[in-house]
Amino acid sequence: MSLLNAAQKLHVLHPGVEANTPVKNPHDLIPEGGRAQGQRELAPRLASLVGKRLALLDNNKVNARELLTAFGAQLQRLGVSDIKMWRKPTSAAAAPFISEITAWKPDLMLTASGD
Repeated sequence: MSLLNAAQKLHVLHPGVEANTPVKNPHDLIPEGGRAQGQRELAPRLASLVGKRLALLDNNKVNARELLTAFGAQLQRLGVSDIKMWRKPTSAAAAPFISEITAWKPDLMLTASGD
């Protein structure tokens, strides 16, 4: 696969979802420990990946780290400048470091479920 094809495939992960689609996600954990309720808007699509910071969240299942590492490498070729990965202690546990990820101020974040 050429890099251009990879970029096109990575650009739109869910073609039917646009940035102005309201999202109701009652399971969206917030750093303070409560649960956010109600309608949410998706973040606007990034115009470019050049110079962006990418956070990767590994759920600690088999092959999740490998999948995220491969995506990170592709996105770095497309201009992402900084990549940092966090790994949950177990796949069933909540991520205890959400506030750390937020403090790092990534421009985008990917998570993956292995197996």
